Order: sequence, then structure tokens, then C-alpha cells
Amino acid sequence: INGGVKNGGSTGCMTWESSIVMSLYFALNPDELRGDVIELGSGVGLGGIMSTVAKRFSYGNDLLPYEDDIHVTLTDVNEDVLNMLRRNIDTAAKSFDGAIFEEEKVQIQKL
Repeated sequence: INGGVKNGGSTGCMTWESSIVMSLYFALNPDELRGDVIELGSGVGLGGIMSTVAKRFSYGNDLLPYEDDIHVTLTDVNEDVLNMLRRNIDTAAKSFDGAIFEEEKVQIQKL
């Protein structure tokens, strides 16, 4: 995860400890993620991206098809931060199964 935006000047320009905690929480409790999920103020996306990955891997060690549909919307207000979020999702898609981050599963919206 690219951790910031140079000269962005907003709180979305860094990785916050709370996104690490959120990632760890959903890695341990993936069943809490279901239906439509929205992360307000996603920043660079660590929490939302890793939570989505945790949910996907909760079906076993192999990347199996989703048993239920989860739709994740990641948001922020700053256009530079949203661009970094898009790049981070693209990077995650290359690192994991790209199907995790299909447009109908993970969306980005400006607040």
C-alpha cells in the first residue's frame, strides 16, 4: 500500500493506525463483513483493501468463489487521495486475485 500523497494536505494522505486495527479485526472476524459495506474516509485504502482480502480468504486457503456477495464502497473527499486509492487497489489486484476487486465488488466514490 502506497502510504501517502505528497502535498495532499489532508488526513487521507497517510495510513492511520485505525486502518491497521480495522484490517486485523476483519481478518479475525470476516463474517462481520456482509452485504453492502461503506468505509467513510478510506484515505489510501489499507483498511478497506485488507478487509476485502480477509473476507475473500475466509472461505479457505484457496481463492474460492464468494459464498455471499459483499459490495465494498471506499470513499474520500480529496481527489489526490482517491487517485492514490485507485492505484493501491490496482496494486492489490495484482498481488491477490484480481477478481476480489472487480468494479461491481469494490467501488470508489468521492464524498
